[in-house]
Amino acid sequence: MSIVEKIIFFSGFVIVWGYPLVILVLSGQWFLFLVYGITTAGFFMTLINFLCVQCMNFACPLNRVSEDIRMEFFKQNPVVGKAYLKEDFPIKNQVAE
Repeated sequence: MSIVEKIIFFSGFVIVWGYPLVILVLSGQWFLFLVYGITTAGFFMTLINFLCVQCMNFACPLNRVSEDIRMEFFKQNPVVGKAYLKEDFPIKNQVAE
């Protein structure tokens, strides 16, 4: 993803998960603000630690798949590997053709 795409991606997260925070602060609902903050943090921790380490969308900025598994995926799926070679992908020189 380019910098602009990453900015748009994370702006979407801020808008979706941020607007309730503004409403809770303006209405003085501090307990709900705390609960919402804790559950949102828990959601992202769960997402990144358990789901993003298994995701095959390597262009996602939240992707946490190790390089070894990524390379094995490209070896098993050479068409996908070649598609990533066409893009500005960080491991483009390591993919076997």
